[in-house]
Amino acid sequence: MKNILVPLADNEDLRLPQLKNVNYITLHTSEINEEKYKHIFYSEVGKYLDSIQKMAWRGIMIKDQHFSLDSSDIFGVSQNRRFFRKIQTLSLTSKNEVILASEEELGGFSIIGQFKACHPIQYEIFNEICEKLKIKKESLNSGRMSPHNIFLSHLNFFLEYREFLIDTLSPYFDERSEEKIGAWISERLLHFFAHKYYKVRMSDITTLEKINR
Repeated sequence: MKNILVPLADNEDLRLPQLKNVNYITLHTSEINEEKYKHIFYSEVGKYLDSIQKMAWRGIMIKDQHFSLDSSDIFGVSQNRRFFRKIQTLSLTSKNEVILASEEELGGFSIIGQFKACHPIQYEIFNEICEKLKIKKESLNSGRMSPHNIFLSHLNFFLEYREFLIDTLSPYFDERSEEKIGAWISERLLHFFAHKYYKVRMSDITTLEKINR
């Protein structure tokens, strides 16, 4: 079974295709328990950080939805309009493996350079985090990245990356912020964290058109 967390706005309905052996766990903004994770600083990533309610030896509670785990179960995060194209056939060979979205070219920029060009005001925060984490220059200077805060993994990665983000982003949370700083930084950190600690595979995604609201 694949258990996929799908962050949603309160006025948003699930758009992903209903598939056999794929269980979508929807979490709307108003359902978040931890108040700060509702803030725009975290955006959709806040729902991922707030998602775990109770762990048990034989199961996991995510909000009011309970699952009996199997060693082959896969957990992941998707977007409502971006999802793995072949999710039904994707599998993991070990708990040390994670699947990310296929890498994209950054238009001639490096990862660090593209962040600075797109988010100049928040660049110093991102750069400070990269220095604290001692991310290698060759990684920062890569011109390709797996985007969109999307992944498939076993539960160990789902939990470990969540705790890593909480520890990394919490010191920079600012309730006065009016930008998605945490989500923008997380998109890059997922790429670095997965490649540093796990064996990474990549798979193509489908992107649906935006809905004008």
